Amino acid sequence: MKRWMIAAAVLVGLADVAMGQALPKVKIGAVVLTGISPIVVAVDKGYFREEGLDAEIVNFQFPATMPSAVVSGDLDFGVLSLGAAFFNLAGKGGLKIVAGVGTERPGYRQFGYFASTKAYNGGLRTLADLGGRSVGISVLGTSTQYAVIAATRKFNIPPETVRIVQLQSVSNQVAAIKGNQVDMAILHAGQISTLEQAGDGQAIGWLGDVESHLFTTMFTSTRNINSRRDIVEKAVRALQKGAAEYNRIFNQRDASGNFQPGRGYEDMMKLLAPRLPPGDPTEMVRALGYADPRIGIDVESVRQQITSWQDAGMVDKGVTAEAVVDPLFVASLPKTSP
Repeated sequence: MKRWMIAAAVLVGLADVAMGQALPKVKIGAVVLTGISPIVVAVDKGYFREEGLDAEIVNFQFPATMPSAVVSGDLDFGVLSLGAAFFNLAGKGGLKIVAGVGTERPGYRQFGYFASTKAYNGGLRTLADLGGRSVGISVLGTSTQYAVIAATRKFNIPPETVRIVQLQSVSNQVAAIKGNQVDMAILHAGQISTLEQAGDGQAIGWLGDVESHLFTTMFTSTRNINSRRDIVEKAVRALQKGAAEYNRIFNQRDASGNFQPGRGYEDMMKLLAPRLPPGDPTEMVRALGYADPRIGIDVESVRQQITSWQDAGMVDKGVTAEAVVDPLFVASLPKTSP
């Protein structure tokens, strides 16, 4: 009976399109580094349209402004790694996490710790050697700074012994590494591969191996949840379908931990081809992060991140995980993947 109702709802949505009725439009802010992500799969495969939504991805060059764009209504949803600015806005009641998207976990090398040639030759061979060193990050309060916090916590390094250098952009991080102006930088696997091939340093660790945690979420404004709950429900369902397909195609590994293309890989790569940057697509997919096919929200991970930012003096002490998470949307999803 439930399957019949779902099928009927999809047919009704398609019929509306055929009859020329405009679907509600939703704008989704995202940072699309490689052209491949669960939200991209959900949009390009038509899962939002199946749910009766006309979705547009707005690629953000300055992700720190995305949470405020969702609060203001310029965006309906945001898909972004968690950071201090988000938690402060959410703690004031403006935003809610409605789904998990990406998770840092062992074996998935998406973001890494990259030592400059000078620092590596000078003894920075492992993250345990980080004390007394400088680290170049993009912007304070973002996931790149959290990567440093996670490393100092794991290896019992006093945070005050690590000098954080805010460089504003990835290109500035890369330049600082090449020029040996910082000892280490937090970079995406694609940039790390390019730098290693050029002999400009060495990766000494990967974020997923340092700490498993909820990395990327989909969030919306509290106003949307209160006044357009049906739209939020549809968007979460569409995202879950995209995340499940992304996981099946891009997150499979063999016994040695090597990437194995899942069923439908070739067709998916053809579909996403217009979004892909120049380069070897095989190298890109090996650097993709892990997506939970159930888009679950790890509340304990959210709590630990909030506490970490509070300890760093960058998030208000009154912010709690319960205040920034709305778990009801994911909880109401069907128990089986599409």
